[in-house]
Amino acid sequence: MSSPDDLRSLLGKVRGWNDHNVELLKSRFTTFRVVNHYESVGPPFEVAFDIDKSLAFLRDYLRQKTAYLSTLKKRLDLYDEPIEGGPAPARTELRKETIFVVHGHDRAAELEVLRFLERATDLRPVVLHDEPNRGRTIIEKFEEVAANATYAVVILTPDDEGRAQNAPDLKPRARQNVVFELGFFFGALDRNRVAALYTPEIERPSDIDGVAYIEFDRRGAWKNDLYRELRDADITVHPEALVPLG
Repeated sequence: MSSPDDLRSLLGKVRGWNDHNVELLKSRFTTFRVVNHYESVGPPFEVAFDIDKSLAFLRDYLRQKTAYLSTLKKRLDLYDEPIEGGPAPARTELRKETIFVVHGHDRAAELEVLRFLERATDLRPVVLHDEPNRGRTIIEKFEEVAANATYAVVILTPDDEGRAQNAPDLKPRARQNVVFELGFFFGALDRNRVAALYTPEIERPSDIDGVAYIEFDRRGAWKNDLYRELRDADITVHPEALVPLG
């Protein structure tokens, strides 16, 4: 390989091979855990200006992906899956693998919620910016990742300020994208499958009734409240995640 055009052609073929694998795994397994594991294998897809460095990256990328597929093939008997040639599982049966976490600029709050969900449930908590782009636009990526969620936790933190036109004072508000995604999940999921964590000073969105609003207190009582909401939504939760309160 001696030219950038050759490299671009090779990269396109590798991307196409990878996308084909993702779609194949989605169609043949009733759990998203398999495709999520596959996508997490290997370094993020990238290209260096140096051809030799790009080729070295591709070799490592393909080695790790093919190693995972080889291991998966050896373990197929461990999966309870449709027989060869049988009908593909309905898409609605696959929406049981993740909890979507919506957040603003408070990184500490985001990480605290993610750690709690990892301890409290067997589902994978996901945030949009950690998921691979795979050539998708932001809205395409959001729609596809959100479609796999069985529950949504929305963290409302005071990242913006605003007021009604004639109100005298500015009030702390959540980011606009956070409010948008709260409304999206309110419509996409049953309202008992959405929980909104909010700090006490924030102005809560109007006209969204039925969502579980939980005060995000620093003592940790919110964890017990969210635990109950998850349990009431028929999600398996682990009691050891509860926080003893004095």
